[in-house]
Amino acid sequence: KPCYAKESDDNVFKAGYLLNKNNVDKGVTLAYQSLNRETLENIGRSNLTLQRFTSLYRRYKEAGIPTYTELILGLPGETRESFCRGICDLLEAGQNNSMTVYECQVYPNTRIGDPEYQKKYGIKTAKIPLFGIHYNPEFSGVNEFVDIIYETASMPKDDWVDTYMFSVVLQTYHHLGLTRFFAIYLDREKGISYYEFYTRLYDYIYNISTGFAHELFTGLSKRKHDIVRADWTYQKDEFSSTGWYFEEGAFLEMASHMEAFREEIDPFLQGFGIEAHLLEELKHYQFSLIRQLHMEEITVVSDFNFYAYFEDQSRQTPLRETHSILHIRTDQVFDNWADYAQHAIWFGKRNSAQLMVNPKEHITYSEE
Repeated sequence: KPCYAKESDDNVFKAGYLLNKNNVDKGVTLAYQSLNRETLENIGRSNLTLQRFTSLYRRYKEAGIPTYTELILGLPGETRESFCRGICDLLEAGQNNSMTVYECQVYPNTRIGDPEYQKKYGIKTAKIPLFGIHYNPEFSGVNEFVDIIYETASMPKDDWVDTYMFSVVLQTYHHLGLTRFFAIYLDREKGISYYEFYTRLYDYIYNISTGFAHELFTGLSKRKHDIVRADWTYQKDEFSSTGWYFEEGAFLEMASHMEAFREEIDPFLQGFGIEAHLLEELKHYQFSLIRQLHMEEITVVSDFNFYAYFEDQSRQTPLRETHSILHIRTDQVFDNWADYAQHAIWFGKRNSAQLMVNPKEHITYSEE
């Protein structure tokens, strides 16, 4: 896997273009680590401006190259609110595609590994087994360990777990696409920020809902609290012996239980006051595009120009009430959830393969 420079100049763009167009990479990194100014000063890092990020994101998208953003949880000075707002600021800047949140790892002979530095910022670390993401977690080879930060003076352990799970919820529902179009619509048309939308969704899942999603995410939270076992790989035989990030496993559970997902999310969506007819049309559009088994093609007939509206990253296309027909034919059909997980999530999530939005050459759209 290549490591991309933080500032994507023309040379980086050309390299990313060649690698991705020839299917030897899964996307270009637009990394941030943190968006909190105090944290960046503490670790001696500067970032792209969000304006520059938006420009780069659009350039890669127009070239058909997927991008993703990396963030690190547990850096000194970061708080629950600053980290969660930072994620949502990236959504506002256009990063609706893919994101990865890593635990902060500590290595010898680094600033963050210095005992005095750790004392200054209240850093607590734990040595955890390296968990098995995208390989069999029962692999019987050499057992490796890594030191991670699970608490700082500005982020107690409970906040660290809570923040991580907020990122899991957001990635499950937004980047992997379960509520992406609802959140974009509400941000653009109703002034409901991504932070408000996903904070309300997080609260709904954990404190209001009592069904499938509540049990799933509360179970994941309990596992994240345990830094001794650090059982942070999601594995289920239905999705193969491979280990998954929590958000990947959560999405696979939702996608394979679409009826339960739709039933449970409906009261939450009803709470935003969207006009009844528009809400029903938007639900039809959103849920039709979530890829299912045996799905070869779809036709979405709507009273609104949803496809043109959501595809326009510049936000210049207004939402209009007009008869539209969207037809999408996929070049991959999955007969079981193990194949789906491997190709749509592991290999394809940075290209939104879990949604019926690619390949573009197989999409036809018309308005009347």
